[in-house]
Amino acid sequence: AIQVLANTPYDTLAPAAIKLLDAKQPPILQHAAITSLGASSDERVGAALLANWPSFTPQIRDAVLKALFARVNRLPALLDAIEKSVVRRGEISAIGREQLTASRDQQIASRAQKLFANPTANADLLERIDRYQRALSSERNVERGKQVFVKNCLACHKLNDEGHDVGPGLGTIINKPDETILLDLLDPSGRIEPEYRSYLVTTEDGRTFTGILVSESPTSVTLRKEKGTSESILRKDIEFIKASNVSLMPS
Repeated sequence: AIQVLANTPYDTLAPAAIKLLDAKQPPILQHAAITSLGASSDERVGAALLANWPSFTPQIRDAVLKALFARVNRLPALLDAIEKSVVRRGEISAIGREQLTASRDQQIASRAQKLFANPTANADLLERIDRYQRALSSERNVERGKQVFVKNCLACHKLNDEGHDVGPGLGTIINKPDETILLDLLDPSGRIEPEYRSYLVTTEDGRTFTGILVSESPTSVTLRKEKGTSESILRKDIEFIKASNVSLMPS
């Protein structure tokens, strides 16, 4: 039915489409709402698509971003959301950043160039990076490192046949430079891959769940938690769902 409204005026389409963007709705209906809103040229579409951004799953976020980048008049709303930290800069692809910073609309380009000029890092993080950077040149104790790894890392990461598949597997970590590994450890929230973003779910009866979204269906979402345990929540029971900007991994 929402497709029928796609060619109607925005004021007719918006109420129904925005309602279907609720996290309680199956992904197929959310996608239909995004497609219908995307067919409108009204400049209010950008803000409407972003209104429920914190509750969107990775699949829905990708669809929303594609719709936002499809029309220039939606980009100011996206920049507003980035400036307010609703959408993280890291969620914008390199192509998307280029589209913003090189926009022919000078206001869009100017705002984007300021946002993406330099990554932010607080003084404490910079100090810790500097301190541990110096430690990279010190003598290493493999046995102590293994003890720390087993105690702190295997609850969420898997290496060979040990650990749990919650965060990224560590089989290829040997190919990364030491400096990259160090930054990932000290600032795990700085760059979170979409498939490892944690979500907070609150149900109608007051229960809360936090974990990595590992699957979703028309009727439920499934979160994976520490030590590989999973929890499935029925969409009809969900009161609120929100993507976290903070990694499950402690810094």
